[in-house]
Amino acid sequence: MYFFGNVEVPLSDGLNFYSRQGFSYRKTNAYAWTRSADADGNIPEVYPNGFNPIENTTITRFHF
Repeated sequence: MYFFGNVEVPLSDGLNFYSRQGFSYRKTNAYAWTRSADADGNIPEVYPNGFNPIENTTITRFHF
């Protein structure tokens, strides 16, 4: 979900206030460093077929 807006308000002759606001919300699944079965970073006793970590994240962001 995304929402962004722009606001401009005149304060006096030749002077305006300007603001840009935003909001976003995301749920993502990101693949981290994949280790194949024969990779140096893999532990075959624990992950005999390799390891493919997935990071489940939720990002909520506001900006002004």
